[in-house]
Amino acid sequence: MSSMLVACWGELSCLQLSDLESFIEVTERSSRSGLAELKEWFTSQTDGMDEEQAAEFSDFYYDDIALQRDVVPRYLRYSQVLLIYGVFEHQVGDLCRILHRVGATSKAPPKKLYIQDAKGFLTKHSKFRKAAFDDSWAYIDSARRLRNVIAHTNGRLGSSESDRKAEQVAKKLDGASIENRHIVVGEKFCSDMLGNAQDAITRLAAEAARRFD
Repeated sequence: MSSMLVACWGELSCLQLSDLESFIEVTERSSRSGLAELKEWFTSQTDGMDEEQAAEFSDFYYDDIALQRDVVPRYLRYSQVLLIYGVFEHQVGDLCRILHRVGATSKAPPKKLYIQDAKGFLTKHSKFRKAAFDDSWAYIDSARRLRNVIAHTNGRLGSSESDRKAEQVAKKLDGASIENRHIVVGEKFCSDMLGNAQDAITRLAAEAARRFD
């Protein structure tokens, strides 16, 4: 029964991340389609205009163009980061609670479990080996710093120590960057984050199952 609960946790976690993967594919496709339609419309409307007229037309519709070209992709990727991290953190916290429920640890986990707390609980009280927290976990832990800036200040970097560390992460991870003191995350970053979350969950599920061999 205990091993079955842990196995169900792993399957449910992977299913939720797989659903997110499908959601990301659909929304990215929709965003690209919307931008392509806007470009096609703009080209059809400015066909035959001289340079000055085209510039005036572009200025008139600038807000609509900027919305589809810049704002929609930015918030689309921000939402992906928040969703991926939220699912991952919630599921890792659930693993701690399940292990306590089935008697794999006598220590009850705290009610609020951030991923650093969960790692500490799993290593100290559930005897997870450090190898269970591999490069995939480290990636999510680094991405957490960008997620926090996105969640708390809409991506804007301040001057705190945590913001300085987030800036370093943005410069290090593929698909992330900084523009005008704002965190920018691209499609590749979100894809890498999702893949690492899936890998980390798989590794944790295998480590949890080892407890019942």
